[in-house]
Amino acid sequence: MSLLGRGDVVTTQSGSHSRTITGYLAHLLEHPRWLMECDIDFTQCPYHGHYENFVAECETCIYGEGCKWLSSYTISAIKEAPLTDLVDALESAVDYVAGRQQDEHQADCVCDNCKWLRKSRQFLRSFPE
Repeated sequence: MSLLGRGDVVTTQSGSHSRTITGYLAHLLEHPRWLMECDIDFTQCPYHGHYENFVAECETCIYGEGCKWLSSYTISAIKEAPLTDLVDALESAVDYVAGRQQDEHQADCVCDNCKWLRKSRQFLRSFPE
């Protein structure tokens, strides 16, 4: 189930159910959120993982970009964010996930990250600018 629960599914006039673009983006953003939450060590953070724009420690922290992303795209923020912001979040997430790949993955790799990258890149290619 996605972060937005059933709110990302709409009923069409014909009675069938269809996922909204915003709901699909929220679903895509779940995987990088989970990865970042696993990757980032908040135990020594004096701000408990809440990125502060005007704090020098946040700007220079090795987890700064990931922490900023997590703070900017909370579950509640995703529900309210404009579509263009969600697309920007997905583009950043694609860079993050691709950048953490350790070894060469083949085009047909079935690991979770590669499957997610293929889905996300396909969405981004199909989304009008």
